[in-house]
Amino acid sequence: MKEKYLFKIRDKETGLFSTGGMIPNWTTKGKTWNGLGPLKSHLRQFCNMRGYNDIHTIYNNIPENWEVVKIKYVEEDVETLNAKDLYPLKFKD
Repeated sequence: MKEKYLFKIRDKETGLFSTGGMIPNWTTKGKTWNGLGPLKSHLRQFCNMRGYNDIHTIYNNIPENWEVVKIKYVEEDVETLNAKDLYPLKFKD
């Protein structure tokens, strides 16, 4: 199985995670990006909204207190469910 990684942006001062978007909120869960490409795209978009569109100004305008957390994702079957059991015709008492 190929290793997969997920990414989050964390504020080093608060320990909270970015929710993404143009004006991110910061929560205990935040948003998870499925690769570095989408995360970098978010950072470019965040900086472009503020008028920064070349690599040097993007680099200089990413806040110093932001860090990227790389999370190893492992898929493992732990249980299987019959999909129809999620919507039973009769509910158990």
